[in-house]
Amino acid sequence: MPPGPQLCAVLATIDRTRLTSEDLCVFTAARYRLLAHVNAEFLSDLFETGLAAHEPEGSLTRAGDYKDRAGEQIAWELALSSSYAEGQLLLGRQLARRLPNVGQALREGRIDYGKAHAFVDALCDVDDDDVARAIADLLLGRAPRWTVAQLRDKLRYHIARAEPDKRREKYLRRVADRQVWLQPFTDGTAFLAGSNLPPHLARKAYNYLDRLARAAKALGDPRTLPQLRADAYLALLAGEPFRYQPPVDPLSQEADAQAAADGTIADDPDDLAGRTPPPAPRHRPPRYRRHLRRVDPEPDPAAPADADPADNPTAAGAAPAAGAAAGRSGKARPAPAAAARPAPEPTAGPVPEPGPEPDPGPPPTPPPPPPEAGWAPRDWPEECWPDTEPPDLPPDDPDPDEHPARTRPGSTPRTRTGTRPGSVPTDIGRASSDAALSFGGVKPRARVNLLFV
Repeated sequence: MPPGPQLCAVLATIDRTRLTSEDLCVFTAARYRLLAHVNAEFLSDLFETGLAAHEPEGSLTRAGDYKDRAGEQIAWELALSSSYAEGQLLLGRQLARRLPNVGQALREGRIDYGKAHAFVDALCDVDDDDVARAIADLLLGRAPRWTVAQLRDKLRYHIARAEPDKRREKYLRRVADRQVWLQPFTDGTAFLAGSNLPPHLARKAYNYLDRLARAAKALGDPRTLPQLRADAYLALLAGEPFRYQPPVDPLSQEADAQAAADGTIADDPDDLAGRTPPPAPRHRPPRYRRHLRRVDPEPDPAAPADADPADNPTAAGAAPAAGAAAGRSGKARPAPAAAARPAPEPTAGPVPEPGPEPDPGPPPTPPPPPPEAGWAPRDWPEECWPDTEPPDLPPDDPDPDEHPARTRPGSTPRTRTGTRPGSVPTDIGRASSDAALSFGGVKPRARVNLLFV
């Protein structure tokens, strides 16, 4: 049964306490597909509300695109933050305008909200809309049996294949936004991190911290390796000199002693032996919001768009001053026009004879050739741009289509010919459990978390 009002009415009449274990799996899968349908309708409602934002009461007018500050009006009505409402509005816009097939798959319950979000987030960097739709259509048929992480790996592979010349451009755009930021937490600890760093320099810095921590551990320091790395990290950045063992503040030292006595924090044997594998590339948070630019519907008449600064030396010289005078509105103030100098009057006298032409000298050195499309910084992780397509399923999770269920010799598979009172009808759920939920544990936060991206 497809998700919709009929499925909702059928599920409302079922008592889940009277279902068997196998019926509960089918019941949960049907409810999960209904949830995907409701999410798709909610995103469509949000986008339609954005098109009608700031209209008077009783108006049926719809704008061509959602208006400025439409997310704030939605946030006010739903008691949400402006950033969350804006993100959901943009997600609904992408599913309605740019990737309609993904939105339809979400409405039919074939994919869930997380997979639809993965499609939109991964394909936001693709400039050509037709290429983005082609990649989405290629993977939509197999997306229901993948996890979100597997879907992101597939998307990253096909995007790299479709746009091989965009690697250098994407890297330069990200590394130009490198920064270090500090975030205090409500439990009294803090988070100090550097993001968008060159990968080879970040790995070099981490290896240096690791060598300092292992040297202190070899001298009998009771702290764990993560604690020693964090203390060395803080000491180096704070300018506190030390020879072998990094200093630690008294309160953190007391917490370390108490945690060691309780046995809550201990060294990882694989970390001590150096068998910890290098971290795999991690997907970034949603970034499709950065691709939207607000356009002023009324351009400044004082600065025509087709004016070339190279044709007007006066305007080219006044551009820095105009940029410095720009205010919070983002519009440059017009610079005062420079007074025109009078042309020098010609003087009477003999006309000089033309002399020999000057020696042009050696030919200019040609510019260096442009970098190749496959350029990458030194020690670039190979897994960032895979050359082979990732497998559909992990080795320990076989494909159900290629490996059917086995039956005993002389036995027949069990089939259902009817339903018991209170059981789930067989037409509201799929045979295979495509909608699997995964829950990840959260490790206790240390005193200072380290992050090199």
